[in-house]
Amino acid sequence: MKTKNLKLSFNKLRVLLPGLLHGIKKLKNLKIVNSMKIVNCKLKIRHLSRFLLVLPILLVAFLWFIKIFGKDVQAVWWPTGGAWAKRKQLNIVNSSSVTLHQYTTIAVSVDTQFLFNQRVIKSDCSDLRVVYQPSDTVHTELSRHLVYPSTGSGSSTCSTSSATKVYITLQADLASAATSTNYYLYYNNPHADVPTNTDNAFDIGDADALLVCPLEGSTTCAASETTTATGALRYSAGKSAMSFDGNGDYIDGGTSTTLTNPGSQMTIEMWIYPRTLSTDYGYFANYTNTDTPFSFYVGAGVTSNNLRWTGGGIVCQDSTHEISFNQWSHISATYNAGTVTMYLNGVQAGQCSGGATNLTSGADSLKIGGYSYGGRYFNGMIDEVRFSNNLRYTANFTPSTTPFVRDEYTKLLFHFDENGDDPRNTGKAIDDSGNGNHGTITGAKYVDGLVGVNNSSSTTGYQSSGAYASHDGVFIEEGTTNKITNPSFENTTYDT
Repeated sequence: MKTKNLKLSFNKLRVLLPGLLHGIKKLKNLKIVNSMKIVNCKLKIRHLSRFLLVLPILLVAFLWFIKIFGKDVQAVWWPTGGAWAKRKQLNIVNSSSVTLHQYTTIAVSVDTQFLFNQRVIKSDCSDLRVVYQPSDTVHTELSRHLVYPSTGSGSSTCSTSSATKVYITLQADLASAATSTNYYLYYNNPHADVPTNTDNAFDIGDADALLVCPLEGSTTCAASETTTATGALRYSAGKSAMSFDGNGDYIDGGTSTTLTNPGSQMTIEMWIYPRTLSTDYGYFANYTNTDTPFSFYVGAGVTSNNLRWTGGGIVCQDSTHEISFNQWSHISATYNAGTVTMYLNGVQAGQCSGGATNLTSGADSLKIGGYSYGGRYFNGMIDEVRFSNNLRYTANFTPSTTPFVRDEYTKLLFHFDENGDDPRNTGKAIDDSGNGNHGTITGAKYVDGLVGVNNSSSTTGYQSSGAYASHDGVFIEEGTTNKITNPSFENTTYDT
């Protein structure tokens, strides 16, 4: 019995032994693996410690890299400009589609009135300098010429101009869409001398500019030469508009029957840039103290910025499409035998019917930008005003972003591109319809676009925000006879 049991136990042991040996081997391997894990863990901790010791050094190196190569890095102070207490790094962007080459004259707009009020610039801007500093070792002081824009009350000065033009020449090519931060404006030096030969800002390399007349609302040339504006000319700018301050500014279009008796069909349209509604209404076009023939306006309180029409027995108000502030929008209204339709950016924004067949003739003059009866005025800018005696639009449309062209239906057309007084029509906004309905300007001022940059043709009709009047040249519209002294001929003068 014992022998049998011993055989059985031996047989069980023989069966279990391989499994036991495998388990022992597995346990041994497990210990080896765990030992390796412990070693690896120690190595990882050791590497982490080294990394933490190196991390501050890496951070310092990174900050140094940012300081040296970051886009906001500025050149050292102008070595000979120690007497100047302040400077401003200029950000000059070429927004044109071509490269501006070296020695091209550009203009930078500076609010010198603000600087003067902060007491950091002299009243005549004689301490304003421009220095070209592409590196810490190059520092070239540039000739600069200053032009102070004209205002409604006359010429401005350094201390009163919010948009002084500072003319300089580029010292290196500037590709299309490229930016340069290598130019610095230095100011705040009460002991600075008045710069001389500022017309050198218009030189082209070694070629000296002998006569420079910007004709920006002034007959004085860059080197103080004087000219006289006479004859058939008027100041011009391709990107100007009319600015209304909401406090008594308007343009009177007169009482011509082409305006006061529209008949059964008419269209009034314009581009507007509203800033705020200074009163309960902002008027775009209306007649002095009645709504005859019509009034076209916006809002009833500053929370309702919708188009409205009154005229022909109709009071029509849109309640869906609100006009946005501080951006350009195209607005229009058509009248068709008793039905008025308003459009905002080419989308119908209200339609009302049931009015008189014809808009009743009125004796009051057409006003743009204000409603003098009740003191309601528009606060913002207006451009490209057109009044027609037909239906320009009968469905949704895409507003034109190029200047309107007159045709037989155009009764009034203000481009507001004169950007200054026409000697033949002082104080007038010129009507391009051919009907002579020049508008009398009260308070409103011309505003110009971005200084030195002309927008692409696709944005013509839009106007960059501005707060000053300037003139960008002259139109010579008619042939004139010029006479000059010629002592070599019998006659003292001869025609050219």
